[in-house]
Amino acid sequence: MFHGKTVVVTGAGRGIGRTLALGFAQQGATVLVHYNSSEQQAREVVQLIESQGGRAWAVQADLSKPHEVTRLVEKAL
Repeated sequence: MFHGKTVVVTGAGRGIGRTLALGFAQQGATVLVHYNSSEQQAREVVQLIESQGGRAWAVQADLSKPHEVTRLVEKAL
């Protein structure tokens, strides 16, 4: 369903964001796993996605800062 698509999931290191990231990956999306302060949790989500044959990477950004949001979008593109 999401093959060939890249999905940005904010707050993807835990909770609902983690669940969404894993779900999109299971549907074939490449997932940008966003985190603000919990790098280890985000990296664990990336590793889990990759261990299941998916593609993902983690990106840190403070979404209250416009220049960091721009950087996050640029990395997704």
